[in-house]
Amino acid sequence: MKTILLSMLFLFFVSFDTEAKTHKKNVLFNVMAQSGAPSKKEMGKKLRSEPGVMRVKTNSRQGTMLVTYNANVTNIKSISDTFRENRFLAFPVGENCSPRRRGGCLNNIPTEMNMMR
Repeated sequence: MKTILLSMLFLFFVSFDTEAKTHKKNVLFNVMAQSGAPSKKEMGKKLRSEPGVMRVKTNSRQGTMLVTYNANVTNIKSISDTFRENRFLAFPVGENCSPRRRGGCLNNIPTEMNMMR
């Protein structure tokens, strides 16, 4: 009985520890393909293969990509660099954005990238 209780406690703390390591963030990008760029679907696949990127949702009608990433592994600048390397113009609208909501962002906090001049 003691071993079962100890193993359950161990599993609880291990699962709690893995939750703390993943710092999940969303960023919405306005994207435009330049000549010679891959399709947006292919670009989504390339982004998903980047370390730290968890999910990419493409909205071709609005010209946006919602990228969910682990902030402990990657950042907005490296994601933007991946867009640039693949001949895409990508502008981050803000963090924690939702394309479903009119106006885009839930909290329109300026990111480091869109404050650059």
